[in-house]
Amino acid sequence: EITGGLDSSAILGLIMELDSKQGDSLQTFGKVNTDLESEFILEMSRMYQVRHNNIWTGWDWNVDPMSAHRRGWAALGYPIEHQTATAYIPFYESAHAAGIRTLQSGFGGDEVVTNQAKQLTTELLKRRRWRLALQELPGSRITRPARLAKRGWRLRRTSDHHPVLLEAMLADLQHSVIGDEFLRDAQVRERLLRDAGYGSRHRSINASILDYRLAPFVPTRTEQCTIIAATYGVDYRWALLDRRLMQQYLSTPAIEKWGEGFGRYLHRRAVADVVPEKVVWRRSKELGSPTVPFTDRKADYLDSPLPWGDLHPALQEIVDPDKWRVCMAAPPWDRTGDFRAWAIAGPRYSVRRVNEWLHDR
Repeated sequence: EITGGLDSSAILGLIMELDSKQGDSLQTFGKVNTDLESEFILEMSRMYQVRHNNIWTGWDWNVDPMSAHRRGWAALGYPIEHQTATAYIPFYESAHAAGIRTLQSGFGGDEVVTNQAKQLTTELLKRRRWRLALQELPGSRITRPARLAKRGWRLRRTSDHHPVLLEAMLADLQHSVIGDEFLRDAQVRERLLRDAGYGSRHRSINASILDYRLAPFVPTRTEQCTIIAATYGVDYRWALLDRRLMQQYLSTPAIEKWGEGFGRYLHRRAVADVVPEKVVWRRSKELGSPTVPFTDRKADYLDSPLPWGDLHPALQEIVDPDKWRVCMAAPPWDRTGDFRAWAIAGPRYSVRRVNEWLHDR
């Protein structure tokens, strides 16, 4: 799997450095949603003359949602929790057709060993290492003290929430179709507020990693992707989630995890000779602007009617009928994928998927 980013590019580079003959049989699989991704993917492939590059364009590949759902619950026994497991079915199909039996993924790098180390200044301030904190901040002699003062002020703030995340999660709650009593029993609001504080309340890099980066979504994705890919005869590998590698990173002093104004510093230095410079030293993970909206197939699936009477009795017990009717009466999904539009469409998608599974059992 190749995204044009640092993690997947590093894995490809190391494979080729360890065995250059792999270039004859190795294939890359990429999904392009933004205007720079293909450029970075092919820059990596050109470096090692990888001949077979499979690149898909579009947000959802025009995959039939129902077919993907059924494949997922046939393998797991219940609906997919992490959408990547079925979203990458075109990768698995193509790999199977080409006789490829191993698929390497860069997922898990951001979660631990290529962490951005954004809590370094906070960690140094907590330890009263003022001079070191000042030294590590970007900017001039004039702007660095101002930035340090601002960071110190932020540490004393009462709010632990990221405004954008909080807005998105409260929008999800506002448009939830679950009955109020079930939302209270499951403490959904409290959990959303906790997630809206993503990394902001942590006072060290490792605390952030251990709290969020090793959260349940990590094993959920690796397990479910592994199982679905296996139904195509493809064995997933997650090189950056190697336990020894993670232990090494967690044991490394915080000051070593950031350098020369860059996060992911150790990883950048380690792969500087096997990955193109434009990939290694790109400051942002963003690779341009979205190029295409979601395709009609998924939008039609989301917008098709599902009357209250067609919901499985198990869903009718927890879904509020009035909320559901409001949800179904909402305007068609904004196909640009704006999070406010997804807050409305998300319940349609989730309830429909679970409903199909319950009726299909």
